[in-house]
Amino acid sequence: MKKFCFILVLALMVSSVTVFADSAENVTANATAKNQIVQTANSNYKEAIAAEKEALKQLRYERKQQILAQYTAEELAAVTEAGESIEAEDPMATALDVDSILSDGMNFKFDTPPVIKGNRTLIPVRAITKGLGAELYWDQQDQITITKGSITIILTLGSNIAYVNGEEVVLDSKASITNNRTYVPMRFIMETFKMKVT
Repeated sequence: MKKFCFILVLALMVSSVTVFADSAENVTANATAKNQIVQTANSNYKEAIAAEKEALKQLRYERKQQILAQYTAEELAAVTEAGESIEAEDPMATALDVDSILSDGMNFKFDTPPVIKGNRTLIPVRAITKGLGAELYWDQQDQITITKGSITIILTLGSNIAYVNGEEVVLDSKASITNNRTYVPMRFIMETFKMKVT
């Protein structure tokens, strides 16, 4: 009987080792299958992202071509010359190309280029108001009033204080005269009129 019990226990041990080995093989096979699924999903995701980036790049190229088509060769030369003059006058300013400001549904046409000063994009006020379909008013005290719909912005040249519908707003950039044109902070104007800037 002892022999029989011993053989039975031994048989159970061998059986459980075999089951454990089968189980370990299944776990390994399942892990491998899961890894392959994850790798395929990652690969598909990366391909989709790459395709989306390529489509966006193509869209930007087409939009830039539409913008450039608005200008004659003489107008582009004049804007380029204005940009060179701005950079010569202010070494901290970087003139941007006319096709560097892209917008869905709005066209901005510049006679002097947008500029970057102190990590802020400034844009000629006349170009931005025309592009937005807003109204622009000047008064005797160097104040600029931009109105569109129910929103009115009042800026004073050289001041970092603006008024939006009568409420004071402190700006991180000032309205200023550059190359005989009035420049205003683009992000502030666009976001005040509820537009997204990226």
